[in-house]
Amino acid sequence: MADFRIRAGKHFLTDNVVGYALSATVGLVVPRLHRVSSGYDAANAPAQDFTGSLIGCAVGAATGVVVLHFYQKLPGTGISAVPGLSQNGYAYAYGGLQLARRWSPWPEWQPNAPALLRPSSPKSSLFFSPTMQLPFVLLTFALLSLSAAGPDAGPISASVPAQVVPAAATERIRALLADTLAKVSPLAQSQQSRMFYRRRAYVPAWSVAQQPSQSARAALALLARAEDFGLLPSLYHVGALQAVADSLTQPQAVVRQTAQLARYDVLLTDGLLTFAVHLRRGRLRAFTPSPLEKAGVPFAPAAWLARALAAPDFAQALLQCQPQQREYQQLQQALARWRRHPVGVDAAQRSRRARQMAVTLERWRWEAIPDADYVLVNLPAYQLEVVRHGRVLQTHRLVIGRPANPTPTLSSRLTSFTIAPEWRVPRRIATGQILPYLHASAHTPSEHDFLADNNYRLFDAHGHELRGADVDWSAVTAQNFPYTIRQSPGCGNLLGNVIFPFANPYGVYLNDGPDPQRFEQAYRALGRSCLQLQHPVQLATYLLGPDAARANLPTEAQCEMEPRPRHFFLKRPVALHVRYATCAVVGGRLRFYEDVYGQDKRLNQQLYGSGITRAF
Repeated sequence: MADFRIRAGKHFLTDNVVGYALSATVGLVVPRLHRVSSGYDAANAPAQDFTGSLIGCAVGAATGVVVLHFYQKLPGTGISAVPGLSQNGYAYAYGGLQLARRWSPWPEWQPNAPALLRPSSPKSSLFFSPTMQLPFVLLTFALLSLSAAGPDAGPISASVPAQVVPAAATERIRALLADTLAKVSPLAQSQQSRMFYRRRAYVPAWSVAQQPSQSARAALALLARAEDFGLLPSLYHVGALQAVADSLTQPQAVVRQTAQLARYDVLLTDGLLTFAVHLRRGRLRAFTPSPLEKAGVPFAPAAWLARALAAPDFAQALLQCQPQQREYQQLQQALARWRRHPVGVDAAQRSRRARQMAVTLERWRWEAIPDADYVLVNLPAYQLEVVRHGRVLQTHRLVIGRPANPTPTLSSRLTSFTIAPEWRVPRRIATGQILPYLHASAHTPSEHDFLADNNYRLFDAHGHELRGADVDWSAVTAQNFPYTIRQSPGCGNLLGNVIFPFANPYGVYLNDGPDPQRFEQAYRALGRSCLQLQHPVQLATYLLGPDAARANLPTEAQCEMEPRPRHFFLKRPVALHVRYATCAVVGGRLRFYEDVYGQDKRLNQQLYGSGITRAF
């Protein structure tokens, strides 16, 4: 019996005194009644007494179970759990039977006892000698007292404090977590709640001396300010918890106080578990693993909550489940400050901005960044940042895909780049954009060659280069286009001077733009899903790190004057994350961006519905 329920002070002694008194009485009376009822037979006396002893144990065990069960329901009688009572009853009955056998007023028990228990037996004479009777009895009492404490249904966590907890409290928590009461008290995290309490043997987690503990008050205060994290307190039972907490301050019967505390305990646990899941994964993707979770090791909110409860600062420990990247942390702190601002005539506008920040935080939880060093693209800001250990080292302007051809969000790695690249025109662009010009030139003969004028080269299906003038373009269709087109490096190349390819299923890449003037415009959703980067050689220099000096990278002007293709492979690949955040803290200031792809509008409706107008 390695795992023992903890009993406290006088209750430990009282429980065992009651148990031994009952079982000793049974041990004295039942065997005697058996001998009287069956008739004394000297020849069979040992068998009779042995049978009586077994009956005494059985009846003593049953008596211990029944009487102790009702005894322990009385106020202040310890914390023994019902599952351990059968062992308690047996231990009490057996121990009491041995005590009765040694001090029985019926001397005929002694010579007629079974051989192993007879004092004259060589195996037992030492233990039942007059000089050893008292030590043996005391030792038996001590050992059986420990075993009578009984094991719990599961091991108690080391973090559970030793305290006197009425058995009714643990039983009530079990009942609240049972499926039969699920409709009466619905729990968002019922499975995780059961796991949390099973680890602590259903001992209440949030009360001390029949009142909410200091950790409980800190936990409820944290849930009450869920809006600081872009979440709604109503999702975490805050109203019900505050009502129960108020009721616990009023005088009431012990039974009702215990029931209210159990309800408070379970609701607070469920609210905190749900809050932790929403902070980690977001409200709308609570069952989808976050990028912060390693493969095969999903987020375990019950274990996380247990660790936070044992930590010196509960709230700080629990909040560590949030994304820790600078973009999320800075925006969450900005939202908390924003909500502290006095509401004035601009209340509606401030409410919309708070909702915008909440929507962005939700999206960051879906697409958290686990890396310390990374390149971040924020599409609504038309901006690329190079981040290392929470510091922004470089900032570049971007041209992104237009709303009809939006740039997707994704995560990948930058592993190489090419200076003065040759552009292999994708088939969809060749047939959709270049072929119409070739059709027009076929119908209107001109001395100009569209392909040659734009630095394009034409190849057949076998890779042989062709002259555009040798092809009857009027007979070529998008479905019948057996050619490939490449654009040579240099001026006019749509890839610009540098391209940064990266693995992704969308055919998107990061490259220099052919028109530098577009980077000066405020609205820069002008491209075709790919990302065009201002000052790409600066990014290339950073990616090469210490090898940049040896690589002798050309300037952008040199690239245009001498477009010689050169390929570079990075010794240390860098993470690339393309995200969609319509607000961010930039240089210590909160900034809001246009919802260029309309994604915030859709997400806002999913989270809050079209009819919700309550301010954050």
